[in-house]
Amino acid sequence: MSHEQRLLIVEQLRDRLLARYGEQVKAIGLYGSLARGDDGHFFGYRAALRPHLTA
Repeated sequence: MSHEQRLLIVEQLRDRLLARYGEQVKAIGLYGSLARGDDGHFFGYRAALRPHLTA
């Protein structure tokens, strides 16, 4: 899976959370290798999506 495909998943998750919870959502963040842009295959494992939601 490419970096762009992972970002698309995060964007879709964001959109679904906002559609469902609207103004209850105070912040949605992303951290880790995907946020830094250096995600990829490390030691045979795929990069994980690490979103953070504050409601």
